[in-house]
Amino acid sequence: MRSHARHRRVISGPPASDRSAAEAGWQDSWRGDALVVALVMVVVVAFNWLHVGAYQTLSPVDEFQHVDYLYKAGKGQMVGRGDLVGDEAMHEEACRGVDAPGFEMPCKPIGSYHASQFQEGGQNTAYIHSPVYYFGTAWVGKAVVKATPIDNLFKAARLLGPMWVLPALLLMVPTMRRLGAGIVARIAAGILAVTFPTVLHATSTVNPDATALLGGALVLCVPVLLAGRWTRPGGRVVDGLAAAASMALKPSNLVVLIAGAWMRVDLSIGPARADSDVPDAQDRLRPGPAVSRSVSAVLPMLLGAGVVSAVMLVVQARLASSDPDDIQMLHRYTVEAFPWGPFAESFLSTGQFSAAGESSNYLAPFLRLPFIVVSSAVIAFASLVVTVAAALRSDRTAAMARSVLIATLLGGPALIAVNFILQGIFVYIPVRYYMSLIPGVVVVGAATVGRWRHGPHALAAVAVVWSGALAFALIAAQ
Repeated sequence: MRSHARHRRVISGPPASDRSAAEAGWQDSWRGDALVVALVMVVVVAFNWLHVGAYQTLSPVDEFQHVDYLYKAGKGQMVGRGDLVGDEAMHEEACRGVDAPGFEMPCKPIGSYHASQFQEGGQNTAYIHSPVYYFGTAWVGKAVVKATPIDNLFKAARLLGPMWVLPALLLMVPTMRRLGAGIVARIAAGILAVTFPTVLHATSTVNPDATALLGGALVLCVPVLLAGRWTRPGGRVVDGLAAAASMALKPSNLVVLIAGAWMRVDLSIGPARADSDVPDAQDRLRPGPAVSRSVSAVLPMLLGAGVVSAVMLVVQARLASSDPDDIQMLHRYTVEAFPWGPFAESFLSTGQFSAAGESSNYLAPFLRLPFIVVSSAVIAFASLVVTVAAALRSDRTAAMARSVLIATLLGGPALIAVNFILQGIFVYIPVRYYMSLIPGVVVVGAATVGRWRHGPHALAAVAVVWSGALAFALIAAQ
């Protein structure tokens, strides 16, 4: 009897192959995606708190202007051209200081300052941005202030950066899975995305760049997530709404719209067409004019983004209290003729693949440490190599890779042209304006490296070493 019992215990339970299949099943489903998002969000929140704790001054990248818009949004006000900064923002900057030389102001009680004592003559230059980030952060921030020991809207806003990362991950992680990335690759790629210095800085300061990942994911991930439904009327409507939402987050998302347009054409008539998830093979191969298919693929996205852009321009014009000639910032950048030389040079930008020089000199001091800059530069270069390699294929991953590379090439020139046409100004396009392409880089990287034999584990090792080095820098700066 004991022998028989032992035998039954040995053979009980599903075979190993069945267990492996079950494990793969939940990992390659929404349950696996939920675990990935949860784990990456833990990392996001942890690094956000470390960054906020170590970085008390205001960022030199217009955080003063963004803080003023935040406080005004908390009162239900929008900022128009010519509006002056308010008491709360002036008090924050005077008492906290700015992470840049040349500005010192004694800390006095709120209401003790005049706008003319501050940069740009006290004019709030954030009027050029969409109000979505400011109102969303302010409303949630006010609730946080009421419900927690946090006693300041500025502090709450800095800690709320991760709330803009969450919806981006909800789009990016399932897209990685659909393109073949396993759970290890999805976790590692997600961690690298949210801890990259430009992203970490944006999501840990008061800055509409915190929405960049979401803006990019809306444009680049939706066609993959909709699969065959993307080519149907309902899918086209969703696609247009996603592009509208992306543009409503930040006008500089024009860069990712370029990528989105190329990707949609590629999926319709390009090399990736045969890999699209159209259920009916005959429908996928149906002959038709290439121009017609291209237009039908791109038009919803362009209409959605175009309508939002037009509305924002009208609203900005209605809110304006001063002529453009009265805005000090515009004076510095106004040009009489189109800047053909810098326009041509902008084609050479490495965009979101940059991690040194101008792309890092505005970051917090602990993100400018040599070992952080070098490490991030290596990761950025590796992501460029992987993206180029992926672009040589003929599947949906390749379509996304090609679109990212094309937008990296054309994004800067497009923004220079738009700035000149709409405002008659020229500014060199900062690398942070390419951040909306990072979701594409991350999805492509996870899907591509995930196919390699030891790729997922190598990617995980990079994520562990990088996040460990970054955590060391942040903890040491506390």
